[in-house]
Amino acid sequence: HRQISNASISFSQRMGFAKLDSRSIRVPSLGAAAKTLSHVDALLLACIHRAGHFSEIGERLIWLYDIHLLTGVLSQEDFDVLIERAGGLEIRGLCADALTASNDWFATHIPVGVIEVLQQGANHEASLALLIPGRASRIRNTLLMDLQQISSWRERGRLLLQRLFPPADYMLWRYRIMHTSLLPLFYIYRIFQGFFLFMRG
Repeated sequence: HRQISNASISFSQRMGFAKLDSRSIRVPSLGAAAKTLSHVDALLLACIHRAGHFSEIGERLIWLYDIHLLTGVLSQEDFDVLIERAGGLEIRGLCADALTASNDWFATHIPVGVIEVLQQGANHEASLALLIPGRASRIRNTLLMDLQQISSWRERGRLLLQRLFPPADYMLWRYRIMHTSLLPLFYIYRIFQGFFLFMRG
């Protein structure tokens, strides 16, 4: 990834590298300079990662088991911090859904009341749309989330141009184009594909 989360630009901006680094923990077994996310931040990122892929491929137990393991090392104080940070990221609903699924599959221990607190007001979070099935739904909803996060119309326009006209190398890979001379046709196709995707929404 070029950013913290490939699910949404808004997640990456809200989490922030500097914030994550300031709360990181040392991993001396990997080297003197090795660091990793704090347990709470790692769990938040795991919940975001699950949501970013959920609409296309559904539940993956390997990711859900990560959530189960990370949840298992949290203290009561950590859960309080988790609730606070999830609220700031506007992903309380995503976290509640992920923790509930983890509990359903692996009997994950979650303190009484945590799920209920996370669910309070979560129905108004735009991020919940990531749990709607379908690739088209994911693309549409993540783009809308990112556009809402950006305050400048110039930056919004730049984001749209990046989505409509990605680098040629990506286009060749994404559409399995055999000859670069066909690139203009596939860019036009991508524009119409994006238009109909939003019209269906």
